[in-house]
Amino acid sequence: MEHAGVLGEGKAGCSALATVGVLSMPRGDFPTADDALLVAWIGMAAFAVYGVALTVAARSYWFRTRPISGVPVNAE
Repeated sequence: MEHAGVLGEGKAGCSALATVGVLSMPRGDFPTADDALLVAWIGMAAFAVYGVALTVAARSYWFRTRPISGVPVNAE
């Protein structure tokens, strides 16, 4: 069965199925398929943390730069 690897679409689903043994993970450049699976999970976790941090930063910036209601923007 052909499926996406570490960088393909459906990373979480493919990795989850490979973890429980439904799919086999291709070795790629790693010594074993288990090493490739470990790298896939670590990579997904790292980018998930990075994505959450970017979301928090964007929301914080949005709150700090929005106009405050009731105060005119061009007050002199």
